[in-house]
Amino acid sequence: MVALEDLTYWTPVAVHLDPPAIDWADFRGQRFAEPFLDQTVERLVGAGCDLIRTDLDALLQLDAAPSLEPSGIVLHLSRCGSTLIPRLLATMPGVVSITEPAVVNTLLGVDPARLDDTMVVEVLRLLVRALSRVRMGEERRVILKLSSWNIRRLDVLRAAFPSVPMVWVQRRPAEIMASLLAGPPFWLSPDPVRAQHLFGIPPEETAMLDRASYCARVLRSLLEAAAEAHCPVVDYDDLPAAVWSRVAPHFGIEPDATDIERMRQESRFSAKTAGSVSFSASAAPIPPVIAAAASALDPLYQALARK
Repeated sequence: MVALEDLTYWTPVAVHLDPPAIDWADFRGQRFAEPFLDQTVERLVGAGCDLIRTDLDALLQLDAAPSLEPSGIVLHLSRCGSTLIPRLLATMPGVVSITEPAVVNTLLGVDPARLDDTMVVEVLRLLVRALSRVRMGEERRVILKLSSWNIRRLDVLRAAFPSVPMVWVQRRPAEIMASLLAGPPFWLSPDPVRAQHLFGIPPEETAMLDRASYCARVLRSLLEAAAEAHCPVVDYDDLPAAVWSRVAPHFGIEPDATDIERMRQESRFSAKTAGSVSFSASAAPIPPVIAAAASALDPLYQALARK
């Protein structure tokens, strides 16, 4: 039997809502080495790492342990190079990246009838602090990179982290649409219930949209939400240099020449693949149907780019 205090330096890896509960894994002595936190969870849990389930109250009871507040939060439009930002910053000593954790997605996607926003804000703050526990003793800063649809919960994010700087990362909508339609994430399937819950798209509108139009409609909802963020905007074309010239200083991080050279070298590799897999940008022609659907998004994209 594991006592609650023994979970102090364990890591929350899953959130359950019926009934509300958290699964904790013993990651002590392990680094978040993969590009996405869930890849680290899959590797360690798959290797037989212990799991313990508690109620949500454990988050508050364990919160006295040394933890870090995020130095910065990365929000993005999807398929726009945003994963490169935490990967490069994590090459600096003492910087830890927490990228698209499933526990945060579960919480931000909860039905308000189950958990009201006041509770979501408090649980989110405690959950991120638990993810940001000082487990190795050398952590100094945490960069939190969220999933693209999370921008739709900007009000909750601001309430949970009122003083944490944020950046918005984007790319020309036609290029994003081409990538999304070639390899759709789960949220791009035109499910009427999901579309309304995550993106505010009425079911009757979803039913009338073809695949490309639905993709464009989802991106519109994200761009409209981003317009309310009032934070620095980074474009895909500005990467990787914007990481050390703009994002790092905005997050209160001042890389020196050695740090920048290390980031330059790391930027040669695929940000979404563990290890050193060379990255090569593809420039496939944009199909006319995608270009047509995306053209209506260009004014929103350009308006954000000017901020």
